Amino acid sequence: STTAYADDVVRKHVTPTAVAARQALEVSNRLLDEHINANGHSQNKGKQVVVPSILNKRESHDFWNMEVDGLVAPDARNLGGRFVYNLCNAPERALRVRAARAAFASMRKFWFKPMPWRLVRLTYISRVQSAALSGLEAYTLREVDCRTLDKVMAGHLRALMKGRACARSGDQYRALSGDKVFRYWRL
Repeated sequence: STTAYADDVVRKHVTPTAVAARQALEVSNRLLDEHINANGHSQNKGKQVVVPSILNKRESHDFWNMEVDGLVAPDARNLGGRFVYNLCNAPERALRVRAARAAFASMRKFWFKPMPWRLVRLTYISRVQSAALSGLEAYTLREVDCRTLDKVMAGHLRALMKGRACARSGDQYRALSGDKVFRYWRL
């Protein structure tokens, strides 16, 4: 099968061979051209991304070496998220973790200045949480995806609590659970 993205249009073709996949892609491009040309528009095939998923390794190798319109890639970004042929969220999850960490680091001086709690919370939500979560509405998130994103965000929120992220029990200190940290920040 191949999945092709062009101008935010996703087209999926299930085919048995690399040659059949290329032919299906060409037919699909021709039909899309006919439809959008009738309305005075045209597609930029150079921006098209093709994500092949061919079970036979030889056929897969053949497809990667064929001349097709657009870019042949192992994954593609479409309307916010990354699509991978095996429907794994790991590449997107890694990008989201990196984006959340970068957003937190970009504001490092701000976080530790004396600021009202509400301002810190609002800034965190708009900078860090949105970088981690925006665009994931269309994804089916697995437990590991949620756990990974929560772990990163809870770590940042604990740092922002400046020592209040633990409870004293006698002469020992115990870290607050992630749920309690999120509850403290009303997230």
